[in-house]
Amino acid sequence: MKDETTVITYTQTGAEGLDKIEGLWCKLRQHHQERAPEVFKEFLGMLTYDSRKKGLIEKSAGGHLLVDVATDKGTGKAIGYCVSSMSAKRVGEIESIYISRKNTAGGTSGTNS
Repeated sequence: MKDETTVITYTQTGAEGLDKIEGLWCKLRQHHQERAPEVFKEFLGMLTYDSRKKGLIEKSAGGHLLVDVATDKGTGKAIGYCVSSMSAKRVGEIESIYISRKNTAGGTSGTNS
């Protein structure tokens, strides 16, 4: 019997990790756009990753930005992420979170790096 377990590696970075998640963020935006009420579809379609990235960096100015990236160790591809921020006033927020559909079912294990 073939082992179907995917080994996932987790890394934590600051704003420099945002470039690693652009493709996943675009998939999340597409997911929301496909399911959104008609009134929001056009707005979601106009959002760009560059503007979102800039907004995240500005929001966390004087505070912190944390980018957790889940990577398939076998392929080296990012399969999920969580972006969280803490403002200068120490207010924390999960800004964006995503994991690819094929990795949402069981069968994954993780290692921190």
